[in-house]
Amino acid sequence: MAAKALLVSLLIAILPGCQLPAASDATPALLVRGEQQSATHPLSGLISSVLNGANVTLADDAFYNSSEVIIEGPRLGRTFEKPNHFRLWWDNGDCVLEHVESKQKYTLFGLQCVEETHLSTY
Repeated sequence: MAAKALLVSLLIAILPGCQLPAASDATPALLVRGEQQSATHPLSGLISSVLNGANVTLADDAFYNSSEVIIEGPRLGRTFEKPNHFRLWWDNGDCVLEHVESKQKYTLFGLQCVEETHLSTY
């Protein structure tokens, strides 16, 4: 009986720390164009890093008109690499880039984005 009481006490002490993470309020997002435009897309370097240094050229309007970008892999003879999907999210005030296949998420600092639903106001 003492062992059962000890087990119950331990569970009461441990269980409050075992909580599921809060559900994300993330919504699809779009980048907002800044006043300073550079020759390269602001996310080219990050996406290149995610893809192990692959040479990546993004269209000028990537992530400005749609929250999703699909990057096709190189064609090697008759075989094709699977495409990589990237999504931009607005999550509790942060602009977050997600690589869908790896489920990796990167908070973007220095870039402004808005919820995709607010497109008509920007």
